[in-house]
Amino acid sequence: IEGAGTRVINGVRTYLSCWKYQLRYQCDFPDTCAELADNCTTTSSRCKTRQNGVCVEKEHTKTCPVTACSTTKLHCLDTTFCLDGDCYGATPTQSDDFAQSAAGLAALSEAAKGLGNPPRIFAGQGMHCTDKAFGFADCCKDSGWGTDIGLAKCSEQEKALGQAKEQGLTIALGSYCATKILGACVRKKKGYCVFGSKLARIVQAEGARDQLGVSFGSAEHPKCEALTPEQLQAIRFDRIDFSDFFDDMRGNAQLPSAKEIQERLRSAYGP
Repeated sequence: IEGAGTRVINGVRTYLSCWKYQLRYQCDFPDTCAELADNCTTTSSRCKTRQNGVCVEKEHTKTCPVTACSTTKLHCLDTTFCLDGDCYGATPTQSDDFAQSAAGLAALSEAAKGLGNPPRIFAGQGMHCTDKAFGFADCCKDSGWGTDIGLAKCSEQEKALGQAKEQGLTIALGSYCATKILGACVRKKKGYCVFGSKLARIVQAEGARDQLGVSFGSAEHPKCEALTPEQLQAIRFDRIDFSDFFDDMRGNAQLPSAKEIQERLRSAYGP
């Protein structure tokens, strides 16, 4: 950087072709930072190597997000596994807990429909029918209301009551003497509370009557009143037996079989 020339050193003239040199060093250290992803962030830096007081190699610590991907295959087999001689078979079983919970939710959903002003939650209607005793037509029978054979003398209300009994919508309240002649009973009737659905009948019978002690009146004077919101809140639905409603619920639900579910999974995820 200082070229040729003559200089006087200690009184002596001296010629040199170069009076001052500058040396440059190339340090070959691998750059591993280039291999990292662009979304990495530096958390710390330090000098790893120094030469003559000069840092010739730096170390950077970076944090990089890692995304791991894997391929999963679903195998649906006839049997699953055996462990120490105990084998588990892939046999579908019916869950009564699910049916109980589903029936309870259905009951609450239906109850919500009656939350008007005034509320009419699971309201019923008192109805009567004539007993077959004393030569009268059997207008109180529990079945066979699909035909008019022997029912010509029954009123429209009695026919409607008979159909409601076949559908499981009624609560029997007993019988009473409807007509007396000279002190003797010549005609008896039976009283019922009739509800709009099987769920309403179950909640009224097992919730209102059995749990809360609500009275349905007498056979002659039925009292089939709607539940209040406070009464509905007091009912323990987990103590109600909805099994009478389960068959209807299962019959109306269009659920795929275990084989259909297996085929759908194979179609979606491969063999």
